Amino acid sequence: MTIQIPRNGSKIGLSNNIGTSNFVILSSATVVNPIGEQANIVSSSANDSLEGTGIQKVRLVYFDSNWGLNEEIITMNGTTPISTATTDIFRIESFEAFQTGSESFAVGTITLKSLDGTNLFAQISPSSTIFTRALHFVSPGKIAGITDVIPNCQSSPGVMFMVFITKDNTLDGGGTVLIPDISFMLNAGNSSQISLYQLGICDATKSTQALQIGIVVKGLAAGQIAMASFKYQET
Repeated sequence: MTIQIPRNGSKIGLSNNIGTSNFVILSSATVVNPIGEQANIVSSSANDSLEGTGIQKVRLVYFDSNWGLNEEIITMNGTTPISTATTDIFRIESFEAFQTGSESFAVGTITLKSLDGTNLFAQISPSSTIFTRALHFVSPGKIAGITDVIPNCQSSPGVMFMVFITKDNTLDGGGTVLIPDISFMLNAGNSSQISLYQLGICDATKSTQALQIGIVVKGLAAGQIAMASFKYQET
């Protein structure tokens, strides 16, 4: 079903294993982008099923390979994989609980993977209801800006955070380029809040593809722990 992303929204990302080599999107799982394909959804627990106490149905919001924004509601069947009806998942905007049982969250780890199981596209961790990834895709023809950022670090020596946007230079013969907007560092036990009007502006009004805004991180040592959330406005 084709849908519209709300004008105002929020994203949150977290990781307990941030490395030192490169900046990576703050996420609960290292994911591989799908290439316009079908996927399987499965849990590590039988309780994530229609009759179970965990997540009974999930909602997948995704862009197809033509950059149309769609959603699908999938009924869970515990440890038995369920294939999506769509065969053209290209980029994932969100993956979250749609209906739950008495425990109100995932009992096991719920994964969205390629049909052969080799590529992970999204993940809902136990005791959670959403795929935590600090990334928003700006729909073609739209403009979006980040308005609030709240980072938090729980490990020492700390984490470097960077807010980024992407710019589409394809009409001028270039490519899609990541643009650092603002960066900051936190050490163990610290948090901060940045509340600015339109902290990062991502202009996709002339783009034929969705562009990205979000938060990437890099550890000052291996195995760092951090989370961050941001709000966005899209017009």
